[in-house]
Amino acid sequence: MGKKKNNNSKGNGNSFWERLLFKALEKFGLLGLISVAGVFIILKFPTDEQKHEFFNQYILFKNTTSATYQLIAITIFFGMIFVIERIYHQKEIETLNKKISRLNQKLQA
Repeated sequence: MGKKKNNNSKGNGNSFWERLLFKALEKFGLLGLISVAGVFIILKFPTDEQKHEFFNQYILFKNTTSATYQLIAITIFFGMIFVIERIYHQKEIETLNKKISRLNQKLQA
């Protein structure tokens, strides 16, 4: 029996949302994509009161007794994103270097 064909308009097996996500990931990087998504969620869904509370608590560190812990948590979160993004780009660089080496060997042969 043959393989099932995906009825996608592009024919490459990726949905519109997958292509959009990967384009945004290429354009902004992981940190930028998470930041843009976070800003979109914060601006789109909460009420005005919730927005003010979020801004005061997590941006200005007002009205809170544990501002230090919140700052540490935010720093660790973004630090992990930086590390993940670095690992991703290192693997991408290794893949590109292998392709360059392979093409270089073909040209020399």
